[in-house]
Amino acid sequence: MMVKLSFSIFLSLIFVSSFAQIKPKTEDWFFYDYTYDFMLNAPKGISQDFIPNGHTFSFLKEKSFGKGNFAIAGGVDYSVQSYYSNLYVSTDLSNGDEIFQVLGSDSIESNKLRTDFIDAIFELRFRTLPNAKGKFFRFYIGAKAGARVSSSSRLRTQNAIVRFENLGQLNAYRFGAYTRIGYGWFNLYSYHSLSELFTKGSLINGSNEAVTGITPVSVGISFIF
Repeated sequence: MMVKLSFSIFLSLIFVSSFAQIKPKTEDWFFYDYTYDFMLNAPKGISQDFIPNGHTFSFLKEKSFGKGNFAIAGGVDYSVQSYYSNLYVSTDLSNGDEIFQVLGSDSIESNKLRTDFIDAIFELRFRTLPNAKGKFFRFYIGAKAGARVSSSSRLRTQNAIVRFENLGQLNAYRFGAYTRIGYGWFNLYSYHSLSELFTKGSLINGSNEAVTGITPVSVGISFIF
């Protein structure tokens, strides 16, 4: 976990040096978010491993309200979310439907569900006046809506790795809200989806409980360049 975090911070420092020469002085326009991704309202019996492995890259263009503290911004992002849990999603090869199972913790080394989205984003920004070093406090709230471009599940055991792609019962579209709060180039970030992760499906073992109703949530840190 610490190795992944250190590697992401190292990449972020490279981004800082690369983009510092072309960044507009009056606005924040490139973001990298590194997050924990988890499933809210998951069915009973689902246990989740909170492993930081979410990545979002955002580009926005800003419009300020005169010389005040407020601005609006719009743009796009590419977002990868990875959910680690004992909820195993596989595909029935006879009809293409997804099969949802609860795995025993002793039978898996890792089990990941991944989604990739492209989003259109809109942001309302508040920030204080820069200090002598050009740094300021920021509070940004935003909304995003997008389409899924990829999805997969990967189960790793001691004997094999099983992977399924293009999962049809994952929601093809999403919308949600997010917040960034920080100072200088470092910020806290949170995203809450207002759409469900799955469009249909239920567990084939246990209580046969539906997997609909699960909403994704991401929390982590955000770097602004």
